[in-house]
Amino acid sequence: MGIHADILRDVKAVVLAQEMREESALRRGHKMGPMDMYVSPEMGGKRTLTVDDETVVIRPARMDDFDYCQSLHRQNMYALIAEHWGWDPMRFHDDFVCSEMMLLESDGLRIGYYRISIVDEHLYIDDLQLDGRWRGRGLGTDLLASFDAVARSKSLGSVRLLVFRDNRALSLYRRQGYVPLADKGAWLVMTKCLA
Repeated sequence: MGIHADILRDVKAVVLAQEMREESALRRGHKMGPMDMYVSPEMGGKRTLTVDDETVVIRPARMDDFDYCQSLHRQNMYALIAEHWGWDPMRFHDDFVCSEMMLLESDGLRIGYYRISIVDEHLYIDDLQLDGRWRGRGLGTDLLASFDAVARSKSLGSVRLLVFRDNRALSLYRRQGYVPLADKGAWLVMTKCLA
């Protein structure tokens, strides 16, 4: 019972932090979605990156992307979530909001997605999932650099994220300058100061 109570407390803390970020953004009259990061009218709703001479298109997610995003999330995160928190198949469904998600495509095929938000003086990487064929090719590094640029352009002090300590992405975050801000046992709150 003790470990489950600790996990439940930590999950509630994450949910409360998200609610506080949303409330703070609304108080300032700004709902930050991923579209603020990459989409402007002159871009026609899309942005591109080049990775290994391949074009990656970043576009707002649509409802028809739900099955892909859920499948990728399950593929990448099931083992970690099931081990540390217990898998809830409805959790992703409840968290999926098209207006907050950006989809990554190459040659017309979906290759990943992400969601970011701004709360107080920090940019949060709420979710970043890449297809296994795109890991280790620099796309994650390019996206993290883009998130840094967005945070700087908005005069934010840091970029933050949550990561399971046994997630293979942890080494990427460390290489990119993220350091632990809070140790929650099975997972870490990490931050990258931009000042």
